[in-house]
Amino acid sequence: MPLRDPLAAYNPRSNIEAHLMCRLLRDAGIEAWAIDGMASENGTGMGGVPQVWIERTDIERTRPVLIEYDRWNAQRRATEGGTRDAGAQVEAVCEECGERSMFPATQEGNTQSCPRCGAYVDVEHRVGFEGGAVVSSEDDA
Repeated sequence: MPLRDPLAAYNPRSNIEAHLMCRLLRDAGIEAWAIDGMASENGTGMGGVPQVWIERTDIERTRPVLIEYDRWNAQRRATEGGTRDAGAQVEAVCEECGERSMFPATQEGNTQSCPRCGAYVDVEHRVGFEGGAVVSSEDDA
């Protein structure tokens, strides 16, 4: 069934991750749709960003699924030979309230809650590291 009040809840790193996230959300009883990123003319896959869309009213039920997935993903990256300095920090800026916050580098590439307003915050990733969970709504554009 089409979404009545859609919200882009997750911007995964790949189309495969988008479909995985949809599966996790659906397993939790949350209707979710994956929008695949389009390949560019040179075939690099940089022509579009894959997204996962949900009903806006499901955002609170979605939050724990996203947080748990990001925790699991951070642990997986760390055990695959991540060599980050244990004390390193990464800055993130909340798109909702503009608050600048510092997070441990182990949270890099994950979605966290803004300490000020509670909105989702994309913890920036540095060049050379994978990452990039972003939560936004179509109203943010």
